[in-house]
Order: sequence, then structure tokens, then C-alpha cells
Amino acid sequence: MDEGDDDRVDLSALDPARDPARWNTLVTTVSARAAARRRASLSRVLAGHAVPAFALAAAAALAIWVFAPARGVPATTTETYSESDGLAGWALRGSPDGAGLLTSLGGSHDDP
Repeated sequence: MDEGDDDRVDLSALDPARDPARWNTLVTTVSARAAARRRASLSRVLAGHAVPAFALAAAAALAIWVFAPARGVPATTTETYSESDGLAGWALRGSPDGAGLLTSLGGSHDDP
């Protein structure tokens, strides 16, 4: 600015003490608009879904806990074991004889 310029800018319209009710209304309006436009953060979104997700997981666990005994436990029979289980048992106990190994693989002494 030039030193000879005596034109001053009138900022009295921006003085909050001049009209406090108007300024309070303006601040309240701007705050409400800002709060409405504020985006939800990732933590707020996750927190909003945490309670329903926990309730769903608890309901699923309860249903499994209540209905699982009603189905019963299947009986374990010797037919459920495969030949590989027999071979693994022989490997742990020691090497099997040739006849036992041939029988477990589905063969016999008479096969060509």
C-alpha cells in the first residue's frame, strides 16, 4: 500500500460483538452443515459393524453348540482305515513281511 493512501477498509461488519445473535446463528448453521458432510472414518465404519458381526458370530456358535449333539457322533469302524494307514502302522512297528504287504495292496500269492 502506498503511504499516502488513507482509504481504510471497513471491517466492522465482521465484528461478532456488533450482532451476537446473528453470529451465533451463523456458527450453529456452519457447524451443522460441516457435521452432516463429515465422512465416516474407517474406524467408525468398523465400530458400526462390530456389534452386528459379534451378534451373528455368537448366534452361529450357539446354534452349533445346541444342534451338534443332536446329529450324533459317527461310529469309527475298522473299515474307515485305508491301506495306507496299515502301511504307516507297519512302518512304525518295523518292516512287514512280504505276504502281509502283498495282501494290503490287494494282491495274493496266486496272482501272476
